[in-house]
Amino acid sequence: MKYRIYKQKNKHLESSGKYYAKIVYNETISQKRIIAELADYSGVSEGIVTTVLTDFAVILNRHLRNGDIVDLDDIGRFKLKVQSKAMNSPDEFDPRTHIKGHKCLFSSAH
Repeated sequence: MKYRIYKQKNKHLESSGKYYAKIVYNETISQKRIIAELADYSGVSEGIVTTVLTDFAVILNRHLRNGDIVDLDDIGRFKLKVQSKAMNSPDEFDPRTHIKGHKCLFSSAH
């Protein structure tokens, strides 16, 4: 993993002027390339890998939407995080206006 050391320049943050590590990314790997590599590595056809990967995405999304954390031992953990606006009390909460979005968080197993 490559990284660079950066200086925090945002003067509004407590960490302003301090240094931190940031990943240097090489390239974006497409689904098509992953399918080709998996097919070559496993000895099964790209069609089979595509089917399994597509089905995995459906099942993963279903579990995440149900509020589950998906733990794949050798890969990592997937879970959803909701982004919402701040409220003064729980009684004010309206999901239609206060939930701004959600993200899928991934933590690598290694």
